Amino acid sequence: MTVVRKRHSARRPAPGVMQQRRPDVIVYFSRGKIAGTNLPYLDQAEMRSGYDWSFKNPGRNNDHWFRVMCDNRANFSWGGPKRETTPKLDQIIESNDQKCPAVFEDGRWVPGRALGSVTDFCGLRGVDWTGFIVGLRNRATATTALSTITFCIVRGEDVLVGAMESDPASLRENVSFVDQIVEILSTMRFQ
Repeated sequence: MTVVRKRHSARRPAPGVMQQRRPDVIVYFSRGKIAGTNLPYLDQAEMRSGYDWSFKNPGRNNDHWFRVMCDNRANFSWGGPKRETTPKLDQIIESNDQKCPAVFEDGRWVPGRALGSVTDFCGLRGVDWTGFIVGLRNRATATTALSTITFCIVRGEDVLVGAMESDPASLRENVSFVDQIVEILSTMRFQ
């Protein structure tokens, strides 16, 4: 899958840096370069089914950044017709459903039951893709900060999974950062 970013809006600054680290890409916003030891990183935990993953942030909890990974639609419960699975595939699907906590119903994305009431949810549409973004509210500061932001973009069989998280620590991200991510995602197209 190749994602191309179109020209960015002049209303907001473009991301400071896009850095590809296989198998993920990080986008962060900074006036200067962030030291490599302070960049969010991919953490993979070995499981019987393979590897589960999350992102960890060794830097400040209010830095602006997000990372993305690619996956296949078949690895999600909403990915198509029910098929016979294995226990290993069931674990992968369960993990992916936590990363993309919504379901596609009646032609649109709706929040999954597990999200609860402390979330910001927005359906997204782009050129030849659809998706959603979820901001989970920080329970300690429920009206002012998000602890996690996730998004999923689906085009055909390809799924782009994005997150701003720091498992197990809680981020303190301003709710307005979701708007910046949505604006960036709206400029993307697949090739």
